[in-house]
Amino acid sequence: MVYLAFLKVGSLDEVLQLARRALDACGLQDWEVGVDHARRRAGACHFADKRISFSRYLIPLYDCATAREVVLHEVAHALVGPRAGHGRRWQQAVKNLGGRAERTLPADAPSLPAPWIGVCKAGHRVERFRTPTRVLACSKCSRDFKAENIFTWTCRGEKPRHHPAYLRELRKIVGKR
Repeated sequence: MVYLAFLKVGSLDEVLQLARRALDACGLQDWEVGVDHARRRAGACHFADKRISFSRYLIPLYDCATAREVVLHEVAHALVGPRAGHGRRWQQAVKNLGGRAERTLPADAPSLPAPWIGVCKAGHRVERFRTPTRVLACSKCSRDFKAENIFTWTCRGEKPRHHPAYLRELRKIVGKR
């Protein structure tokens, strides 16, 4: 059992240092630690590359306890391997490291606002960080794709300039009605 009692984690650099110390303490000296551009997930374990990475955007938003949990979450994945998922072996590994073994972050954890907001006729919302290139319909309004449930998009609160592929697909769908 390896208990990592590192209490202070603040900046992204400190998170990377904690991750490095945790990997080393677990005998995973051949694993690398890095940052990525993720905007929806705080960390990732890349088994093929023997690398764990952390979001350069999200980690700085978290308090010390949340950032520490993200580190322990990813180190536990590295310890138990890709087939363990978030099952019992992974949960036990997180607990052995001193973590809570939660699969996801708390709902109230800080997040980034997505620039693209889609709203259906019933008012349901979806958020996207990338320009939609496919026409999407609201799955809450109907399990099947229906043209009347297509999302209307804004980008940073403005009427957007859509991707050409999106406009072509929209013309085909609207033309069928």
